[in-house]
Amino acid sequence: MTGLIQHLHDRVWADLPLQVSLRQRLIAAFSWGGVLMALAAFKFWRIHHGHSGSVPVAAGLAIAGVILFGLLLLPSPGETLYLAIMRVFMVFGFVFSHIALTLAFYLFVTPMGWIMRRCGMDLLDTRPGTRPTWKTHHQRTDRKRYYRLS
Repeated sequence: MTGLIQHLHDRVWADLPLQVSLRQRLIAAFSWGGVLMALAAFKFWRIHHGHSGSVPVAAGLAIAGVILFGLLLLPSPGETLYLAIMRVFMVFGFVFSHIALTLAFYLFVTPMGWIMRRCGMDLLDTRPGTRPTWKTHHQRTDRKRYYRLS
């Protein structure tokens, strides 16, 4: 388990700031607290218009949004809470970005390579029996070329 935590510290949490500015806390307070309060308002709106939903859940979302908003504005607890939330979400971001890139590779790039292979395209000239894989360069090397700016 300590190896995993060390890996997380080295690869994921290394970019986490040691000092959190008021601007960062304000952005977090308005976004995270605001999202919870917006969800609560949406739940209350749905309940008011006859859709199913429970008032305690909506009230809990509203209270959590207000508390999160208030705590993030205070200097000491706001900084600690901000860093704790960022640690959790940085792990999620690290994991999900790797999953998304893996899926993109295996769902788009690999089939495109298979299709190109089936169509007979060989972009790297790696067919057996061909000349060596390198291509000779026939450009004249003039000394003036090295001093050219564009």
